[in-house]
Amino acid sequence: MYDFYFGDKDEIKQYAEKFIIFCKRLLPRWLNGIPDSECIALYRILVDNKKEDMTIIETGCGASTIAFTLFSILHNAKVYSWDLNGSKGSIIKSIINESICDVMGANINNIWKFINADSTNEHIGIQILNELNIKADFGFFDSWHTSDHLFKEINS
Repeated sequence: MYDFYFGDKDEIKQYAEKFIIFCKRLLPRWLNGIPDSECIALYRILVDNKKEDMTIIETGCGASTIAFTLFSILHNAKVYSWDLNGSKGSIIKSIINESICDVMGANINNIWKFINADSTNEHIGIQILNELNIKADFGFFDSWHTSDHLFKEINS
């Protein structure tokens, strides 16, 4: 359903930002909650600050996940996303698989880990990265839009 043709692997690398917008616009409205400009800004921040084996975390998944996973495929990074809506994660995974991974020859399971839970959960929230000896290099916090919850996420 989401396997529209944009171009081959080399064209996607060359026009990564256009490809992100192309994929983003495939999303149903309820998954496409950030403006195109914000999605591209997130991608550019990652490109400008890339480093070897980068780890990206996000709370809430959607259009941002597309930018993060494409960056991860192109720059050998990993993405961890927390969201309470398991259906949302499943649909995003399907879209990324069909529109990005198939063309790029990537396995989404090696790039993106979706955790269907509250990001502040003491057993499976952000703090599990400590147990796995993983340090986050970039965080995008877009779950509950309250300062209390945001501070809990940052402190995790």
